[in-house]
Amino acid sequence: MGRRELSCGTGGRRAFVQKLSFRWRAARLGAFLCAGSMTSGWRPMFRGSLRLLRYRLLIPMLRSKEGPQFRARGVLIGLLCAMTPLVGVQMAMVAGVWAVQRLIVPNWRFSVVIAMAWTWVTNVFTVPPLYYLFLLTGQLMLGRRDRSISFDAFAVELDSVLETDGHFLEAVWNITVGMLQLWGLPMFLGCIPWAIASGWIGYRWSLRFISRHRSAADAG
Repeated sequence: MGRRELSCGTGGRRAFVQKLSFRWRAARLGAFLCAGSMTSGWRPMFRGSLRLLRYRLLIPMLRSKEGPQFRARGVLIGLLCAMTPLVGVQMAMVAGVWAVQRLIVPNWRFSVVIAMAWTWVTNVFTVPPLYYLFLLTGQLMLGRRDRSISFDAFAVELDSVLETDGHFLEAVWNITVGMLQLWGLPMFLGCIPWAIASGWIGYRWSLRFISRHRSAADAG
């Protein structure tokens, strides 16, 4: 993995951090404005979403020439990093895992490209509900059910945390500190079971999906 690839990944995540708050508000406004036409226009929107999903997540898996295990491990690592409340640094986490893996277990290889692609499971639309799920799970694990807040209140607080200026590292630091100050341990503890479950399910599913696609291609 070259420096250009890491640079491009970091640059994309930098733009994601800087624009997430604006796009989240725009998405909520757009959903409100489109509610009246949802019954007549949901099919094209659904098809467009499926095409985007296929382009972002499935195409990198299918185009790779490596074995199914290599690609499925990429999905595993990507989901493990994606399902954390460290917005903006999931791609850097993938690069860090890759570097550690090369030193400690060089034979356990995975696709960095596929892993970085699957970190985009957490995006402008999924971050608020996923992070809220992390918070509720963490509060349940710590026995703090009485401290639960509504999703609307959480979305407002998250919006305020994401409104930060500065360069990439400074923005990521401010967002992380802001989340710790507002939600503390529950947010970061609650992501652990979801990261493990998502990574394992993603690994098993992708391994089966890639194997079936390869068998179909060989038969054809």
